Amino acid sequence: MIKKEHILSRTTTFAILDHFSKNYRQGGLRPGKNFQNPLINHTQETPSFNIYYSDTGQYMYKDYATGHCGTAFDFVMNKYGLSLPQACNYISQELQLGLEDETVEAEEQYVPEPKIEAEKRNYNFKTYPKPWSKYELEFWEQAGVDRPTLEKLCIRPLSRFWAYNRFNKQYEIKARYDNPMFEYVQNGWSKIYVPFAKYASKFYTLGRKDPHYIFGIDQLPLSDKRLVVTGGEKDAVAWIAHGGNAICFNSEEANPSEYPRFIELLISGRFEEICFIYDNDKTGIRQMKKMYDWFGLFGVTYKVLPQMPPYQSGKERKDLFDYFTLKREGADLVSL
Repeated sequence: MIKKEHILSRTTTFAILDHFSKNYRQGGLRPGKNFQNPLINHTQETPSFNIYYSDTGQYMYKDYATGHCGTAFDFVMNKYGLSLPQACNYISQELQLGLEDETVEAEEQYVPEPKIEAEKRNYNFKTYPKPWSKYELEFWEQAGVDRPTLEKLCIRPLSRFWAYNRFNKQYEIKARYDNPMFEYVQNGWSKIYVPFAKYASKFYTLGRKDPHYIFGIDQLPLSDKRLVVTGGEKDAVAWIAHGGNAICFNSEEANPSEYPRFIELLISGRFEEICFIYDNDKTGIRQMKKMYDWFGLFGVTYKVLPQMPPYQSGKERKDLFDYFTLKREGADLVSL
């Protein structure tokens, strides 16, 4: 019988993922770059699937549509409904590895490890805060965010953290000098942001997350002229650092009508204007127009960010954080 070890003696996890996902993307396979999800049967407006290099020394996939992740072998098994031995045979045939194809005996059929039910999940975690370094502060200062703002919003740097995955297995992630890690401290849980992660996730949720989580809502004043709803935490932080009021949901594609505290805020009249400023891309603009259609009767507005030149590294600028980095560089941008 062909085993995983036989497969990996002749090819790599990257090559397997590359081969079986080639019909769902344009161009080469790039870690961290989203493409059409091979595990669902319809075309997505916003691609929700990518690969990353894990701390286990192999390439894995992340399915943002379902929240699942797994190995290259899990991917082939899930995509084609195969057992592990069958998947190994299929990979050998497809990649022409020349391994002997033996009959799979019934008693050796692979049963995927079951996902732990929510009420049985181990949500324990521990974070290890560290003093702010110059490098970590510089990440925020490029957009004009100072340390008092970070402390006001309960944001701190970490040296490492440990938590449990969906199979109740403990894992640990460590920060590096060139790859800092920030914790958005919440009530009994935390969200971790790793801005420079290339081959792994940039975000981790530790503990039992509030399903109606709204970042920044507890720091809002009782009343003011304007509230901005941004696409992510760092965008909200940048807006707040420049004297404004801002909140964000867990993602741009969240449905605000499912967030009771936002609806209360909307009808309370605490703010004269609630303005959505999401990323200046297809998804962000589409979502802002949707928000206006839904909540325009309540005075909700939206603004599209100007087109901005990329960073020197070539990374594009499309969100509020990027807008303020350009402002800090002296660019003459339209006022928001």
